[in-house]
Amino acid sequence: MNGPQNHCFYNKVSDFQCILRVDKCEIENNRMAYLEIGTTEFDEVELFRMQQFLDKGSICLSGKVVRDKRNRPKAIQDGMRSHAERVQETVNSISMLIESKSAKKRYPPNTGLAVYYDDYTIWYEQEDYDLLRSTVYRLRPKWKGTFHAIFVVGPRGDVLIEAER
Repeated sequence: MNGPQNHCFYNKVSDFQCILRVDKCEIENNRMAYLEIGTTEFDEVELFRMQQFLDKGSICLSGKVVRDKRNRPKAIQDGMRSHAERVQETVNSISMLIESKSAKKRYPPNTGLAVYYDDYTIWYEQEDYDLLRSTVYRLRPKWKGTFHAIFVVGPRGDVLIEAER
């Protein structure tokens, strides 16, 4: 094989998926043949923020999104969210992505999952990284039958959490 072969497909804005074939050296070193890439960057909350911005002309970018009884976004509160709230939102997004990717479909043997989250608005402290790491390990029973490993990467490249089954 001359270099990696890419097999990418685009489903919808909130669910960008791509499986990359890695070369023989990567397979031998990491025991993985494929890598599924998921992002929490563009979820329903961000889509709701953009729709509200288009409809109203301005919104509170750092405000909390309020949900209705069916858990759908319905309004954006004025005022900033706390650091703890922002970290918890990231943890929730990563959890939902891992759970949905683990339950969604079958992947080829030895597939890893790379989860990219995009949050430039806060600086993560060590305790935040620890919370992200513990979340990945807590979810291990849900993903270990589907993925060989999980990799969580942040926007600055300063976070890399790696967990194998």
